[in-house]
Amino acid sequence: MIGRVRASQTDIYEAVLALARHIAGRNDLESLLAGVAMALKRVVDFEYLGMMLHEPESNFMRLFGLSSSGPLGFCEDRVIALQKDPGGWVWNNQVPLVISSIQHETRWPEFMQFAREGGIQAMIMVPLTAGENRLGAFGFGCLEPYSPSPPELAFLEQVASEFAVAVDAHLAKQKLVHERDRVRALFDITNALV
Repeated sequence: MIGRVRASQTDIYEAVLALARHIAGRNDLESLLAGVAMALKRVVDFEYLGMMLHEPESNFMRLFGLSSSGPLGFCEDRVIALQKDPGGWVWNNQVPLVISSIQHETRWPEFMQFAREGGIQAMIMVPLTAGENRLGAFGFGCLEPYSPSPPELAFLEQVASEFAVAVDAHLAKQKLVHERDRVRALFDITNALV
């Protein structure tokens, strides 16, 4: 991934700075993910970038994904049961998952079929965790079989850690807005009854 684009230390440093710039001030998941994709594309070779968020109420994983071919296309239409999703495995175990070639992968058949239909040949997923708050998984899909080196995997984990802080802040803000709206509705009902 990083080795294939021949990124120098300077390129990687600049990509990390760009990452901070691209996600600062973003206030929706689509633009956060697009910001990460723009920052990483020059140092990480991937075709798909995905974020799988755990939904505690249903114990499902929700996939948010981007394709880097042409304009970045966003999709948010996949919800998969925790045990049927490799992102759920990463969320549950809090360790990276590297599938160098998905051709013979037998775990998670529904997800693997979806990935194969998209032309994905290799997947790398790392935990998306902010402090003690386990949010989900952050993943990369490649069109060719690939196995990252330990430094590449460590870099992707660091990126996911930084990205998780922005995602956690976004989700916290959503909860606060929802609670504010709920309290406002209760206040309006109370006033109407009085």
